[in-house]
Parts: sequence; structure tokens; C-alpha cells
Amino acid sequence: MAIADVKEFAHLTDADVEAIGRELDAIRADVEERRGQYDADYIRTMITWQRRLNVAARVTLFGSRIPPLWLAGTAMLSVAKILENMEIGHNVMHGQWDWMNDPEIHSSTWEWDNVCPAEQ
Repeated sequence: MAIADVKEFAHLTDADVEAIGRELDAIRADVEERRGQYDADYIRTMITWQRRLNVAARVTLFGSRIPPLWLAGTAMLSVAKILENMEIGHNVMHGQWDWMNDPEIHSSTWEWDNVCPAEQ
């Protein structure tokens, strides 16, 4: 489907589309230029907190005989899984952190709770 076939974009000329492309390229270049140690520290911290929360949740669930602790453990495990799947794994899978050249946080090697192995 060509962009001219979409009613909302049909009024754009080829020059308009090229201008939008240049603006998007400029935004990408700006983001790539600004990423650095702060971003690397962010993902490493997120991974550390997710793993700690996962362990704490499982210990809470395993060692509890009190129903309120079941609820707390389940809530903690839910948050840990959300962080793993939404904030870490999804972004790693799409190569967001490949620029770091870290073999442990790379889209080609990251293994997480997903239906596909990393090589796919």
C-alpha cells in the first residue's frame, strides 16, 4: 500500500514525505548522539532490581503460610514479570541496547521468559 492510498496522507507531496523522513532521521540522530553511560546504568540497574524482586517474590511465596504473604508474593512476582517482559526483554529483543556491545545485554544472546530462543 502506498502512502497516497491512505486518506489522511493523500494530500502529502513526495517532497512532504521526504521532509518528514528527514525530520525523523534528525530525531534518531539526536537520540543516538545523547545515549551513553546514564542509559547503560539504567538498563543494568533495571535488570538487577528485576532479578532481586523475582527472588524476593519466590522466597515470600515459598516460605509463607499466611495468606496475606501469598498476595504480597504474587504481587511482587507479577511486577517482576512485567519488568522482565515489558521493560527489559522487549526492548533488548528489538536491539535497543545493542549499541553497548555488552554480550549479556544483546538482542542476539538475551534469554528471557519468552516463547522463542534468542537466535530467532
